[in-house]
Amino acid sequence: MRREQMSIGQLTVDSCSLHGADLGRGEKVYLCGTYGSNGNSGKTAGTALQTLAAAESTCVAARNDTVLVSPENVLVPTEIAWDKDNTHIFGLGGPNTRGGDFGAYFYSIATDLAQLINITGKRCQISRITIANHGNNAACVAALLINAEGTWLRDVNIVGNINTAQAQNGDCTSLIIHDDGSLLLAENCVIGNNVNTGIRNQTDTGQLLFSSAVSGPSNGKFVGCTFLSRAETATVSMVYFKAASSIDRLWIWDDCEFHNFSPNWATELVEVFDKGALTTTATVMLKNCCHHGFGEWTSDNTGKWLVTNMAAAASAAPGRCVEATT
Repeated sequence: MRREQMSIGQLTVDSCSLHGADLGRGEKVYLCGTYGSNGNSGKTAGTALQTLAAAESTCVAARNDTVLVSPENVLVPTEIAWDKDNTHIFGLGGPNTRGGDFGAYFYSIATDLAQLINITGKRCQISRITIANHGNNAACVAALLINAEGTWLRDVNIVGNINTAQAQNGDCTSLIIHDDGSLLLAENCVIGNNVNTGIRNQTDTGQLLFSSAVSGPSNGKFVGCTFLSRAETATVSMVYFKAASSIDRLWIWDDCEFHNFSPNWATELVEVFDKGALTTTATVMLKNCCHHGFGEWTSDNTGKWLVTNMAAAASAAPGRCVEATT
């Protein structure tokens, strides 16, 4: 990041580098929930906007605009349709890769908000923010829904199932990947939570839900991500494939951790990946991944889907993909 001007009370960012991509070609839109105003222009830190909806409305599709978010809590009262291609969100606080409610923290307490952000714009980048749905109602399904190709997440905390009514509903999750969510890249993200209030007890659920019922998204990758859950019902999973065409082709988890918390390790969940209704030809590939609190990666590795693990086996050369059952 290069700072061109700095004075007391004002910071202007001239060029912002977001994990390797130059975001300096579009407009910068400043967002500050505490000191901003939707009557401002949003063009400088001193004229920041107050809400994410107002910041999104000033962006122009495909111009490579970036919303720069002050490190504070920002309430999101209504769902944001993030529908402009190449439009980005960047938190100005430091990365928080272990979860928690600090940094640039978008949250909702509404009891009728399905998700905070619904991404339908292509090739959008989101970094260094938290997205959390605190609505204590079964209607509060998720924190983030991705329904566009080429989304790039880095250092993003995605938190659902926080409250009892969410955690005990089979439709609730943290992150949903829908029909057009192909070519997703998620790096150093935390998905889910393991707090005591969100104790999940519904079969056929996951903190990551693939929901496509039309043509499954393909060729996505999670790198260095942590998946968290709090459950004491053995049939609860971490990743769930809801429909016959939930995913397609290849999905990779590289150097990822899957952890379910149960006091005194009293309950071991059956599996990390629940095949659900999936029937399309699809491969889940694991590289240097680990799980704790689960019996195995998947209990059903038959048909047109396969969970493989980048590990050596007695009948395979080192590094070859082999079936992972433990």
